[in-house]
Amino acid sequence: MTSSVLAATAIRPPVARAAEFRLTGGAVEEGDDRYRPAAGIEFVAGSGLRGEILVWGRNFGLVTERSVLVAGMKSLDLFGNKALSGVFGISFLGESTEVAADGNNDVKFDGDSSQSTNIGGVFGVRSTFLEWKNMTVGAAWESHVFPAGVAAVLLVTGRKQTLTVNAGVTL
Repeated sequence: MTSSVLAATAIRPPVARAAEFRLTGGAVEEGDDRYRPAAGIEFVAGSGLRGEILVWGRNFGLVTERSVLVAGMKSLDLFGNKALSGVFGISFLGESTEVAADGNNDVKFDGDSSQSTNIGGVFGVRSTFLEWKNMTVGAAWESHVFPAGVAAVLLVTGRKQTLTVNAGVTL
């Protein structure tokens, strides 16, 4: 009896998950252990594909920095455990810096702004702590690696590391 139950369980196809939306909060490390608070949204498809958008920024004096990180990833279960997964994929980074015009003609960069974009790869580990009815709570660590700009030394790269907690609902 026990062996027939185990055999039936082993050959049963996995149940496809529905789409899931999650709200994300956490921190983005921008190098030199400087963490910035970030917020975002996440979409998880039943096939293990996921999309994520994280935004963060800061104001200091007349300077405003804004950043957005958009990633498309594939999840793979680690160690046969559905609660722990590895992710890999592609990532896009957009950053802008603006200096407010304060009317002071002595300031060289008065009203100056710059935008930069980059595309790279992402890998990381995600975990789901709680699944209750159609809600989930989890956490993730991801490292986004970007190649250097054209004018830089070829071996130099940029990196953004994210530590996030997320809560979502399955549709």
